[in-house]
Amino acid sequence: MRNSLLFLSIVAVFALGTASCKKTYECHCEGPGVHQHFDIKAKKKSDAESECKKKQIGAYTKCELES
Repeated sequence: MRNSLLFLSIVAVFALGTASCKKTYECHCEGPGVHQHFDIKAKKKSDAESECKKKQIGAYTKCELES
């Protein structure tokens, strides 16, 4: 019983330690007559910025993260 409790405790700590802490960033895109907001979930701001810039292709002329 004691070993099972210890094992479950270790598993719980490991699971909490490896859980991703993603933050939601808001991407604002503009184009001719078009204004759109997208929510981007990413661990780092730089990852969110690159995802936001990828949306610039097509109908949007400018996409930036809102601060």
